[in-house]
Amino acid sequence: ATITERGTGFDTGNTITIGDELMGGDGSGDALVLNVTSESFTSDGTDLDINFFDSSRASLGTFNLYFVFSDRSSGRLLYKLKDAVINEASIDFDIDGIATINWSGFAGQIQEVPTGLGAGQFTAQDSFPNPSAVGAIWIDTNDSDKFYISTATANLASSWYAVIDEGSTSTGNFIRNRLTQLSLAPETSFRTNTTFTNSAGNSDSYETSYNVAITGGNVTISNNISYLTPEELGKVNQPIEHVTGTRTVTGSLTCYLASSDAATNRSRDLFADLVSDINTVINKFAITLQVGGTDSTKPRFQISMPTAHLEIPSHSIEDVISLETNFHGLGTGVSEGDEVTLKYIGV
Repeated sequence: ATITERGTGFDTGNTITIGDELMGGDGSGDALVLNVTSESFTSDGTDLDINFFDSSRASLGTFNLYFVFSDRSSGRLLYKLKDAVINEASIDFDIDGIATINWSGFAGQIQEVPTGLGAGQFTAQDSFPNPSAVGAIWIDTNDSDKFYISTATANLASSWYAVIDEGSTSTGNFIRNRLTQLSLAPETSFRTNTTFTNSAGNSDSYETSYNVAITGGNVTISNNISYLTPEELGKVNQPIEHVTGTRTVTGSLTCYLASSDAATNRSRDLFADLVSDINTVINKFAITLQVGGTDSTKPRFQISMPTAHLEIPSHSIEDVISLETNFHGLGTGVSEGDEVTLKYIGV
């Protein structure tokens, strides 16, 4: 059997073995072996697909986050953010910039890391030292201050583990927003079952799709984390654990107020249809944002929300009249985590 919702504490490839004696047998029969498989992401040589199907958790995995303040000379200052957790990721793109993701979160405590070779201490030198305990930190001054943590006390290079470092000096994989495209279409059953009276007094319905040229936007995925903190008199209270709230997928899109005498699916028509539909409390639109365009020779990023709710756009009257539309990603059911999927496409 295969477990596809792996839960906290298990990784892909783990097995859970249940002896037959736990199921009423005498211990001589075959055990039940469960293979753990995560469906949270799939990847190949160029693409990475991420979903949130397996993300219904009361708490998230924590990690230690280190900040190294250094001019790569003799003076270095290290801070450790203990039991850190990611709360929110905000994806921003506009016509004049490159796509960015702003990460934010919380940590249980901030600590300054002292110098030394013991657990939780650091030393900076150009070759690996001999750690006196597991958990010592080595800053390699001969390799751009690369960060290592000891996993053993032997005086060997294999005793040091290089931590995750996402620094990059290459700009060839940056995503250019000027090429970003938007696919916006009412969900099929919603469009079929929804009619309204337009401004001319005639019965109308949503278009099958809308041609909206966007100039910028934002998508924010938030875990809405809060902390459980005991309250005691006469001391600084420290949080003991975090809990997740209701995950939200929200954002906004900005586009020019476009119209055409012939076309009926411009941004002006989208605004008119949303305003005219006064009987629908929750509308459903399939939104696909292709950040960076569709050129297969360029890196790009795709955000898909199959059942998003659109708010009525607001106008901005400047040199060019534009519309800003807020949206909310919705799941197909209360227990489903399918409100958004992400796809990184490399070259």
